[in-house]
Order: sequence, then structure tokens, then C-alpha cells
Amino acid sequence: MSKLLAPTHMICDCDGVLVDSESVAAALLIAELGRRWPAVDIAPILFPLLGQRIEVVLHTVAKQVGDSFETHEIEALRQRLEHACALAPMVDGVDKAFARISLPKACASNSDTAHVAMSCVDFSTTVYIAPTASPTLSLRPMFIWPPRAALAWRQPAVW
Repeated sequence: MSKLLAPTHMICDCDGVLVDSESVAAALLIAELGRRWPAVDIAPILFPLLGQRIEVVLHTVAKQVGDSFETHEIEALRQRLEHACALAPMVDGVDKAFARISLPKACASNSDTAHVAMSCVDFSTTVYIAPTASPTLSLRPMFIWPPRAALAWRQPAVW
């Protein structure tokens, strides 16, 4: 059995770990989709999908209610979400937790690059790992250096 090595870096997700953007996104999507489908209770359909790419969320919700989205509709919703999420507050206590962790910090996310990059600056992360193309975040195809890193993830990474 190999000996565990002490981590040299901390890699975290952005949404739900650094910033509370998912609650902002949920509120906006419930309002927007509620106007589109006023007879549908959107929340129980939407909540299990939060954290995934917006295309996946919208296509999945639309399919469950027997509808679909055009590309321009998805893009318009994405732009409204990006604007709203850029103003999302930090997760309560994360600034104090980060201050107590002396490891260099990095962020891996499947969110919008500008939104994540702004969060990285706000939290003094030293490395930014670009978003993956995967609808569910997977660290496996990403190059992470050094290989010993502590992960702060809201959900288990997909391996």
C-alpha cells in the first residue's frame, strides 16, 4: 500500500464553494421558467439539475415538461444568468476558512470563465484551471500540477 502524501495545493469548485451563485441562478431560473410554464412547479425539476451547464439544465427541464428551447433562447438566458451570478455573494465563512489554509489555492469549474476568474481574484487563488467542456465536471481529463492537492468540492468529482 502506498503512503499518503501531504497535499501541496487546494483545488476547489467555484459555485457553491466560493460563491453562492447557485441560489442566485435558481431564483432567476424559477422566475424565468415560471413565466414560460406558469402551470408547472419548476423548483422540483430544477433543483436536482443545479450545478450542471445551463444547456443541460434547460434541455432537461424542457424535455420533462414536453417543450424545447431554441439556441437563441438558451443564449439569452445564459447572458442573464452570467450577469446575475457575477453579483453573487461569497459563501458564508469561506473567506475565514481560506485564510486559515496556507496551501496555494486553485479553482476548477465548469462555469463561465469570467465569473470564475473574478471569484479566483476575490479569494486570492493562485491558479485558475479553465472550465471543462463536460456537462458534469470531471477532473480526470484536466492537467493538475502538482499531483498532490486537497479538494474542496461541493459534490464528488466524477472519476
